[in-house]
Amino acid sequence: MRVVRLFIALAALLLFIPCLWSQTVVTGKVTNTKGEALPITGISVNKGESGTITGEDGRFVLKLAKKKRYLLEVQRLGYIKYEKNFVLENQDTLVLNVTLINSELSEVVVSDRQGASTMKSIDSRFAAGVPSPSGDFLNAVLSSQPGVSMRNELSSSYSVRGGSFDENIVYVNDIEVYRPFLVRSGQQEGLSFINGDMVDRVSFSAGGFEAKYGDKLSSVLDVKYRQPKKFAGSAQLGIMMGSLHLENASKSGKTTYLVGFRYRNNGYVLRSLDTQGEYTPRYLDLQSYLTHQFSKRWSLGFLGNYSSNRFQFIPQTRQTELGSIQQALRFTVFFDGQEITRYRTGLGAVDLQYKVNDDWRIKLIGSHYETRENEEFDIVGQYRLD
Repeated sequence: MRVVRLFIALAALLLFIPCLWSQTVVTGKVTNTKGEALPITGISVNKGESGTITGEDGRFVLKLAKKKRYLLEVQRLGYIKYEKNFVLENQDTLVLNVTLINSELSEVVVSDRQGASTMKSIDSRFAAGVPSPSGDFLNAVLSSQPGVSMRNELSSSYSVRGGSFDENIVYVNDIEVYRPFLVRSGQQEGLSFINGDMVDRVSFSAGGFEAKYGDKLSSVLDVKYRQPKKFAGSAQLGIMMGSLHLENASKSGKTTYLVGFRYRNNGYVLRSLDTQGEYTPRYLDLQSYLTHQFSKRWSLGFLGNYSSNRFQFIPQTRQTELGSIQQALRFTVFFDGQEITRYRTGLGAVDLQYKVNDDWRIKLIGSHYETRENEEFDIVGQYRLD
């Protein structure tokens, strides 16, 4: 039995010795582009037929059969995969040094041609989907901006960073818009100047804006009305509001017009307030924006607006409950008389523009603003506490 085992072992040795003679020792070192050794880097031959990993010094050793074609793959996280085809002939040793290229992105520098402007663009399309009791464009657009505070949902008045509403600047096509009146509450105010159906883009800054916008401290709202390219229009009709807008351009494209009409009645909302009575609000607004292109450099624009806000209120009673559970009180007021307020405002502005080049333009603007305000109060109150 021992003789048979010895014979088998001797036969296996005789078969293995030629295999050793027919192998090639492949050595090498894996480094990066800076020449630094890369330890624990995966080395694969013929898609996993054999393989190894590099040591601490980045070196590796492989024993491969001669007279055969091989595909060497070297992979490491953060580096581009290395592949090399080679054929072993009768050489006993082969040296393959590999340099891996870093796959991480290089530093990216982003620059702005306009400098450090604090103006932030606002997508005006989402204003139509924002619910608002007043349905006002400014209320829907600015209510979510940082630093903006709107204390009355029925008013378009807003304050920025604690400032008053009169410290905010509003521009429409580079024409400054004056706020027509300062009301005690949002009931009498009605519609703001901005017509959402005519807006193309909106920019807003809550401070740190450029000097070209003026010297007020709180904020600036820069609104651009569209310059139409073809005929279009829209119409809305509801219980409390209605609007219509039309726009078109001439065949040559040199003359364009944009017209918008708005109507609103907040009576249903006002009747839900604590003060019961007869509310008759009516707000009308008509705007137009016309342009004419004389040449590639000269153009003329006109912005017109007329608004009429009428608010009539005949109060009847107001009831307020106060106190604690042990002493609950009811405060009731009985009214007699009425309040009538009328605000009629008009704005006409003409701008003549000369375009020097794509980055420089000169604009001469002339505007006329007029407002007529009438407030009448004749209200008597009788109070009862029980």
